[in-house]
Amino acid sequence: MDFLDAWFRCGFHLQESPVTSPNEYFLASIETASPYQLHKMVVDAAVRNARFAVEQWNTADFDDVLEALAKARACVAELMNGVREDAAPDLASRQQALFAFCYKQLVMADVERSPDHAANGLRILMIHQETWQLLGEKLAAANAAGIPQPNHLRVNRPNSLQSTGRHTSDQGDELPGSGFSMWT
Repeated sequence: MDFLDAWFRCGFHLQESPVTSPNEYFLASIETASPYQLHKMVVDAAVRNARFAVEQWNTADFDDVLEALAKARACVAELMNGVREDAAPDLASRQQALFAFCYKQLVMADVERSPDHAANGLRILMIHQETWQLLGEKLAAANAAGIPQPNHLRVNRPNSLQSTGRHTSDQGDELPGSGFSMWT
C-alpha cells in the first residue's frame, strides 16, 4: 500500500500555498513530523471524520456520511497496522483490541445504518486522542527538562534526521510500518 494513498483515504486534503505546490507542502509536513506527530495526525483525522458522520447522520446527503465513515475506518486501520508488539506485548494487544472494536463499530454503523455504532467508535477515538495529547504534553515537558526520549516517542523530530524522502530513525534504518507506529 502506498503511504500517500493511506493518508488520502484517511481524509487528508492538500491546501494551496503561494510558495509550494500542495504535494510539496504535504510531503514536507510528513517528512519533518516525528512518529508521535504522524500518529496524532491520523488520530485527529479519524476523530474528525467519525465526528462528522455522527453529527451529520440525519442530513439529506447521506453519501457524505458514508464517505466520512470510510475515511474514519481507513484511519483506524492505519492505527491498527502501526501497533508493534515487540516493546510491550500486553499493552500492544490491548491497544489492538481497542482499535479492532472501534473499527467494528464504524463498520456496523455503515452496515446497520446505526448512528449509535458510529458514536461508540467516536467515543473510543476521542479517548485515544485525549490520551495521546496527554502523552505529548508529558513528553514535551520531559524534553524541556532535558530528559532524553526514545526516537519513537519524540514529540519533535531530532535535528539529526535529514529529509531523505523516507521516514528514518537516527541510525538510518527505515521505520517499520507506515511511519506512525506507537511501538517501533
